[in-house]
Amino acid sequence: MKMQIVPLSTLRGHAGNSISSVCFINELKLASCESKSGTLILWDLERFRVLQRIQGDGSGGLKVGKIQSEHECLFYQQRDKISLYNVNDMQVTKRINTVAVGFCKAAICGSYVFFPSQPLDGPHEIKIWDAFIDPLASSIMTFAAVESSPNTKATSKLGMMTSLSVLERGKSLYVMCCGMESGDIFLTTFTINSVEQLGLKTISCIHRCSISVGTEPVLCIDLAVSASSSIDDFGNSIVGIAGIAGDAAELANKKDQGTIFIFKLSSPSEFSDAILCKIRKRLETCPIGDPTLSGKPGVGCCTFRSDGKLFAVGGWDKRTRIFSRGGKLLRIMKGHNNSIVDMEWQPTRRLCFKDQSMTQPPRLVTAGGDGRICVWEVEL
Repeated sequence: MKMQIVPLSTLRGHAGNSISSVCFINELKLASCESKSGTLILWDLERFRVLQRIQGDGSGGLKVGKIQSEHECLFYQQRDKISLYNVNDMQVTKRINTVAVGFCKAAICGSYVFFPSQPLDGPHEIKIWDAFIDPLASSIMTFAAVESSPNTKATSKLGMMTSLSVLERGKSLYVMCCGMESGDIFLTTFTINSVEQLGLKTISCIHRCSISVGTEPVLCIDLAVSASSSIDDFGNSIVGIAGIAGDAAELANKKDQGTIFIFKLSSPSEFSDAILCKIRKRLETCPIGDPTLSGKPGVGCCTFRSDGKLFAVGGWDKRTRIFSRGGKLLRIMKGHNNSIVDMEWQPTRRLCFKDQSMTQPPRLVTAGGDGRICVWEVEL
């Protein structure tokens, strides 16, 4: 069923300045950052008000996120640095200088931070930092996101890295997806191992593969574990979604006009380390054929709900769409006046009444180029 609803609340503390990222620190506390000034805001989602504002230093904001630790720890990626904040007093606890090229956001998986560091036309590399360790006392690991092979395009033709997602599949086993400006997606499975005698960590690549989803930049990727697989079983266990750029004029004459892709990662057998990747479905956002609609079918962000059964997509057409994991459109929501650039599902909420408690459906927050943050009730 397709339904268009209005948001539960709209947060306007960014005064119309474009937002680049939002994240939940806990069930009722949200963080957001501005793309140009780098201003950082903490929100109270119980009363829908600003808790704290940290004025930006002019270094554009890229991503905010939560680092898993004993204390609430906020990750903040800017153009020239990555900072960790203690949420209780919003003081910087750690900081590293970076060289960001383009607009690719970092990925956070547990305590590990994965971020791109690449020249425009050189090797595409990922830096990996364990945020629990002081960056001055440990080396930051470097990992090749794209490995040259006869079947791989020349790195100069891949363009910049435009999106990044990492999923942990077991103890020290990870899956990484890198979206490229060329429309290619590179997937890698690898392990991070500790060398206790030396106090170092090493990376071991297990397998690589790639797929092409067109010729437009891959602007967002997310991965989820299949509900039918155990955490230690990689075979037939991971589903991914990706969104690409594109406008109506560019796609009008193409046979395939979808800008959302569902893909599946699997292992050919339980005895093989290899992985296979196959596109399962291509979905459209807004209609392209009707000139009166003047739709913008590009996708700015996408994310799975924590249970992997639903995913949300934020479009250039200012709308949020909710799909089942199989690709069925369930809901369309409009609350923005500009493209949607980021979104995140709220952690599971529990309401307590005397001696009883009940789990509430998670909310979804979306952030747009209009400076708005919309809070949605998604009961599906």
